[in-house]
Amino acid sequence: MSYKGILSSGLSGTVVALILGMVTVPLVAITGGAMTVFIITRRKNIQRHYDAVGTIYYLSLGLLVFVIPFIPTVFKQTPQLFLTVFGLFSAAIVLTKRTITYLLGAIASRLGRGDSASSFWNAVSSIIGTLLLAWSVIKLKYRLIKTGLAGVATPLGLILNIVGRLVELPWVLNVGVDITAMVFIGAVLVGFHTLTSWYEVLALRQDPLVQAFTERSKDTASTAAAKSKSVAETASKRSRDATSKTAQKASDRGEDIAKSDMIGAGVMSHLLDIDEVENRTVS
Repeated sequence: MSYKGILSSGLSGTVVALILGMVTVPLVAITGGAMTVFIITRRKNIQRHYDAVGTIYYLSLGLLVFVIPFIPTVFKQTPQLFLTVFGLFSAAIVLTKRTITYLLGAIASRLGRGDSASSFWNAVSSIIGTLLLAWSVIKLKYRLIKTGLAGVATPLGLILNIVGRLVELPWVLNVGVDITAMVFIGAVLVGFHTLTSWYEVLALRQDPLVQAFTERSKDTASTAAAKSKSVAETASKRSRDATSKTAQKASDRGEDIAKSDMIGAGVMSHLLDIDEVENRTVS
């Protein structure tokens, strides 16, 4: 894994997002940074690490927005909060995945199995991580709506303003959480994890063990189809032979019956002197 390439790709998106954040709204800036990350990661041919690159992009952008004083205030509210929250959650997923991959790789090397175990784990864990991240975005959305932190102003913030206490309200009480921005930021990071899952599955298909298993499955299916065809042909041939034998037996039986009738008729004629009576009648 190219750690330098992953780090540089993530930070390049951060620089672009900060520059755009000076002249446009935060969601446009985040989108521009994400597109930059996507393009550079693809050019560096490290598509299997989109999740790690996206994590670095989110955490670095969230930190710099908090530190840099001349960033617009709106960027320091919902965007900065959820860049950090989702970045930390993504980092937990990526680090867990990498740790288990390293352990599986070490075990597989000792057993002489190569990297097949870790490749399978990368594909499965990437899909699971993507689903967990998507579920967290949806769950967080409904939880924020339920707690009343979403909206332009909360009742608590209005009450404190009316009372006139000399207290600087936190922006989350004074402004409220922008649910649309939160869902969008989460969806972009889910997109990075989805790309990783896609490329991990493609890489798994190139694994020698998976290819051998696929070839064996194809051979088994081909053998089963050939046996099925052979059984069908044998059954059909036996059915035709049985039908032919039955017809032949019926024909022979008919001939035997006809012969028996002819013999019986001749015997009866001889016993009754039918031929002599007929001859006398004719004469």
